[in-house]
Amino acid sequence: MRPRDDGRRAGPLALILTSLGLFACTDPVEAPVGERALPLAAICAVDVEGVGRLDVEEDYIPHVVQCENGAADFQALKAQAVAARSYMYYRMQTGGSIGDGQHDQVYSCGREPTAEQRRAARETAGQVVSYRDTVVAAFYVAGAIPGAPDCVATPQDRDPTNTERYVTYNQGRSGDDLIQTPLGWVNPGNLRNRGCKSQNGANCLSRQGWDYTDILRFYYGADITLEQSVGACVPLVEPDMGPPPVDLGPPPVDMGPPVDIGPSPVDMGPPPPDAGPAPDAAPPGECPAAGDSPAIVDDSDRCFTFGCATGEWGVGLERGFNGGMLLAPTIDADASDCRGTWRGMVRRRGEYDLAVYVEQGPRALTRAARYHVRHADGEDTVTLDQRIIDGWAPLGRFTFDPSAPVEVWLGDASGEPFSPEGPRVAYDALRISPPGAPMGDAGPDPEPEPDVGLGPHPDGSVDLPIDAIAADDADACAAAPGGGGSGAGWLLLVGLLAGLRRARSGRLAG
Repeated sequence: MRPRDDGRRAGPLALILTSLGLFACTDPVEAPVGERALPLAAICAVDVEGVGRLDVEEDYIPHVVQCENGAADFQALKAQAVAARSYMYYRMQTGGSIGDGQHDQVYSCGREPTAEQRRAARETAGQVVSYRDTVVAAFYVAGAIPGAPDCVATPQDRDPTNTERYVTYNQGRSGDDLIQTPLGWVNPGNLRNRGCKSQNGANCLSRQGWDYTDILRFYYGADITLEQSVGACVPLVEPDMGPPPVDLGPPPVDMGPPVDIGPSPVDMGPPPPDAGPAPDAAPPGECPAAGDSPAIVDDSDRCFTFGCATGEWGVGLERGFNGGMLLAPTIDADASDCRGTWRGMVRRRGEYDLAVYVEQGPRALTRAARYHVRHADGEDTVTLDQRIIDGWAPLGRFTFDPSAPVEVWLGDASGEPFSPEGPRVAYDALRISPPGAPMGDAGPDPEPEPDVGLGPHPDGSVDLPIDAIAADDADACAAAPGGGGSGAGWLLLVGLLAGLRRARSGRLAG
């Protein structure tokens, strides 16, 4: 979740005066602690800007879990569901609606929730994080990838998104001893700021056997309440434990003491890390095939897959070939964090020309998009400057055989450091064509994807600069947060005088 203002829009002069400290805030009016007369009323429908009104438990929360951290372990998925619901309740309570994108949390990413993600939402239905009868704005970011079993990141751990600085480790902490995150107004009177969860850290804890409730307290403090809202949309349900056990009949006959079969097997060490669920890719035989005419694999096709080690970071734009493309932030690393793969086929062995589609937009693109082409003679890497491409650009001529798919993959490790305002890697369409086919001849249009009812994105660009505004108590006065460092995108007086840039989140993600 991302920091947002609380829905009350102050004028430019008021914001400037606030930043200069020329007028004071009135004391916040606190509701009586622990004296809520009625249970928290469940929010059953949410207004998502640019999408419409959605069912919270059956539609909105499962999609946010999928788009924000869909590859996580199951207990981490449940923690993600509670955090996403808590942030949504906070936004609805203070603003009446919520955005779809990195400025709030992502609902539209072009993927349907899996059965496991829906189960995570169902088993936590209606649950939110609260503190002293106040729903917490449960911030979360990708964070660093912990290498130690305690799942606390160190400076040596890889932090490709540069968001570990926002994470808070609050195990055993409570009250004013709790560490608040600079994503919100840091003040003990701000009851909504109880820290920030790391998605990578939560995944680590889940793999260590932690329950989602303990994961939440690890980041948001020992004194939070996992509050159950009440309403028609959150009926109490038993966890899905799978099918009943199979009747194996009577117990086996006693065969006597076991036979000594020698020493136990050699310890092979810990199992390899779980890479998450495999992408829902189409079999190669169902992918577009080039013959006498070209074939195109678009980013909306099942023959294109996309995934990230630290969660799903691809963000769709309403531009590009067939009206859509994906963007991911660049990183300066040896290995890519996000990776997109196109797969196609050819009808006969021979040489074919490959080209990719890139369209310019409001965000600067990478100068070093490294396309890896697997062909009949091996693998080649072709580097393109996406800043100067606006349409089809050739990758080269390669030999392919019908016995193996045409495969091109593109990562985000371009050598350009990650930055919230930095360049992006664009993922759009791949074109496979016989030699001599005109570049403008796209061939037959691919079959359109069915309408899954996700609605349009709220705007063309979801990667605007981050200017974190306090997620403060409903009756408290927002103040510019302090101490985030030059890369945190804090609201500066210079930014105010330059035009009051739109408030954005402390992470890109999802």
